[in-house]
Amino acid sequence: MWNYYVNNGEYQGYNIGFRVEELIKTFDVPDEKHLDSFRVYYGKVLYSEREHFYEIRRFAETTEQYINLSLSRGDSDVKKAVAYEQIRLRNYIVSCGPFFKHPKFKSEEEFRVVLAIAEDSVPHGEDAQRYYGKNNKEIREEFSVKRGLIVPCLSVVIPQKSIYRVTIAPMMEFDIAKKSIRELLETKNVKNVRIYKSNIPIRF
Repeated sequence: MWNYYVNNGEYQGYNIGFRVEELIKTFDVPDEKHLDSFRVYYGKVLYSEREHFYEIRRFAETTEQYINLSLSRGDSDVKKAVAYEQIRLRNYIVSCGPFFKHPKFKSEEEFRVVLAIAEDSVPHGEDAQRYYGKNNKEIREEFSVKRGLIVPCLSVVIPQKSIYRVTIAPMMEFDIAKKSIRELLETKNVKNVRIYKSNIPIRF
């Protein structure tokens, strides 16, 4: 996939491998008595339509079981059961929807980390210095430029110990690139990082 993600036409770049467990800690709340104003979902993307169908069917079956159970008990207020399922449905779409992808992208083997943040939790104006979640000071709003457009984004401080490998694009001079990366990592005090040359062929 080097031809998709590098920033120039020479197919040069670096792929950084992360330890998922350490990376996810970026979003931890230090104080267990408080909750941050966002949710984090992560996992492998599902490309197979069969997997998509299985996940949706499983959710539908649990929904049907819950509603039937409420009806069998003779609950006086079935509306509560329906309202509860509406919330579950909304949460299901938010948490699972981003992990469904068309089968033609299967070769990407993507692993996603999704942050769900309410718009009223985004710091603007006078609150620009306020962090996302009063207990998490590693995430804040910034802006980047993509294809000439200014795009709002989240700035996340990635813990250095979460990095465990760097893969160099196959078109680059490996020995020189490896030496440069090693020197960069040492100056940043990043240790125990393995460096590889990619064996994936370039698709021109």
